[in-house]
Amino acid sequence: LKMHPKAFLRLKGRYKREGKDALWPKKPGPKKNGKHSVNSTSETIEEHVIHLSRKYPYLGPIPLARLLEQEKAVRLHATTIWRILRRRTDRYEPGRKRWKDPVQLYCLEEPGIEVQMDACFPYGRARDLVFFDAVDDCSRHLCTEAYKGGEDADSAKNFVRKLVRTSPFRIRSIRLDNHFNGPVMKRFCRYYGINLIFNDPYHPEQNGKIERYHRTFKREAVWRTMSFSDPLPVIRYKLALWTKHYNFERPHGGLAMNGMTPVQKLQSVYLSKIIYPQPVTLSLQQYIA
Repeated sequence: LKMHPKAFLRLKGRYKREGKDALWPKKPGPKKNGKHSVNSTSETIEEHVIHLSRKYPYLGPIPLARLLEQEKAVRLHATTIWRILRRRTDRYEPGRKRWKDPVQLYCLEEPGIEVQMDACFPYGRARDLVFFDAVDDCSRHLCTEAYKGGEDADSAKNFVRKLVRTSPFRIRSIRLDNHFNGPVMKRFCRYYGINLIFNDPYHPEQNGKIERYHRTFKREAVWRTMSFSDPLPVIRYKLALWTKHYNFERPHGGLAMNGMTPVQKLQSVYLSKIIYPQPVTLSLQQYIA
């Protein structure tokens, strides 16, 4: 049988006690006849875990374990709490809707309604260089520039000036993270008639298009054509070439882009407005001074 002598003796003992049923393999764990394993959680503690889960439905297993230790002085592992809730409640059933909604993909219908803006450090903090980028939500039209220093207010204002000057559409709002949530930036953008939208804390998916662009920018531009030791004028020259390639030549695979370049998407949107006119002003660069 290729069995160890001790394993054979244990099997022989079970055969004497249970008969032929001992020869069939059994599933480990608690048995259906009411017998529990030695380390099973008591019924009282399980009921209290269920009570806490219903009282605080927004708490997960880890916060529930801390709360249980504070109220009952019972230390229970978060995995054990998860198993109790899955076995005795409907919290973790496959069909149950979680309180965290899935990410909804969207694309605005007109350019300039929302421009997502952010800063990145492709070389890390080792080099005193920051890249400011802005991508239109509708057309993915790109505006980018490199500045010496960090993501301070002066560099952000200079980039907004360039964004207003070079964008082929009127910018109505800019989405930023809370790093730029200050009175100076708000007052500066109010001068151009631009509304500022700030992301909720710890929700980078609200700025997802510009965050995804950073990945493309690092892979296709920074790590392939730029060097850590390049001076700032050389980097800005290469950025101009990359911006032209991105806006006019590179097909985009994003939502509602259908393989078009950002300029082609702008042309298609404006052409559809001409064919199907709507009471919307689409004149270029009509900013409120």
